[in-house]
Amino acid sequence: LDMDFYLSIPPVEALNGTRKKISYQVSGKTEQLMVRIPPNFPSGGKLRIRDKGKIQDKKRGDLILSINVDKKTSPQ
Repeated sequence: LDMDFYLSIPPVEALNGTRKKISYQVSGKTEQLMVRIPPNFPSGGKLRIRDKGKIQDKKRGDLILSINVDKKTSPQ
């Protein structure tokens, strides 16, 4: 029931922390969620968002957010 979601962020956001709005499909419906990525977040790190995954038999899995720090992004 868990779902994977992949997100790339620039290094400055990984260092300072950020908030990101994500949209994803669950059971044919689009859901939106604001997620907070804490400061000093490592590339390849994962965040578990409880009860936001797939729905089956009145149970709901978790959304597993995999964060990739995009090294190619030039500093601002």
